[in-house]
Amino acid sequence: MRQSSDSGSSVVIGFVILLMVIALGIGIWALISLPAEMKEAESTHTIGLSNAFLDLKLSADKVRVNNFEGARFSMLMPGSSGMSGTTIQFTEDTGGELFLYREEAPTVNLIPSTMNAEVGRLSAQIGGTRGTTVIGYEGGGVFRSDSGNAVWLTPGLLQIYPDATQSNATIRIDLVLINMSGSTETSSNWGVPIDCVYLGSTYDITQSMNDTTLTLSFQSSDPKQQNLWSEMFAEAVARYPAEVAAFEMANPGKAVPEVTLTSEEAKLKISVGGNNWVKVYMRDAAYDVSLVNRYGG
Repeated sequence: MRQSSDSGSSVVIGFVILLMVIALGIGIWALISLPAEMKEAESTHTIGLSNAFLDLKLSADKVRVNNFEGARFSMLMPGSSGMSGTTIQFTEDTGGELFLYREEAPTVNLIPSTMNAEVGRLSAQIGGTRGTTVIGYEGGGVFRSDSGNAVWLTPGLLQIYPDATQSNATIRIDLVLINMSGSTETSSNWGVPIDCVYLGSTYDITQSMNDTTLTLSFQSSDPKQQNLWSEMFAEAVARYPAEVAAFEMANPGKAVPEVTLTSEEAKLKISVGGNNWVKVYMRDAAYDVSLVNRYGG
């Protein structure tokens, strides 16, 4: 009788020990392996979204450069990674606006009021173990912001370089203003089909000035967005020496404009003196954006 009781107790104790071992294994996995797996899944998902936005930019640039008015391009933005929520958003006007003015007349915006200088954004927001990451298309470039620290994966459509089209020394500024319209702000934790139509360009404006200081300013009530555009301006300044080197190689003997470029607090200043000229080429590019598949299904 006692042997039967001892045998039953041993089975119970063995089962309890087995449960404890299983619980310990699950605890170790949850403590060590699970966070690493979640971070890897989030990283993979973020890279996938970055690539999707880069593909979007390439398509938008292709139809714009070739002037394929009415051209449509679509893609599916990946949604939730399963371990982190993703929100896809489109906003026609973020509240940010571009201003271009001469130092002598700081209240006169050289970007015409009829030319839409409001800044829209198409973005994906990811929440995960590392905080909030935002990847987006704005100003013709693709950016990534991790917990408010933003970098441009590809720069916006702003370029500054010497111009060889005239006998006098000239610096050229190319600025493309992206105008996005369409559906109102939308969010989804699932894959979102994005459908874009290139509506064409309405404005192609050239401003020529000499012996002046021009300031391209971005104004926004959002400090994070201002920092983002500060980075864009800083990158344009950093790329200028390479543009000069390429110009000198392609145009031996041509004068390189004497120019001072500075960027600070979402402002880009271009100063030229004497007989040097600065020419600003401004164009717009309009896109109709929809987060709903126009073809249904």
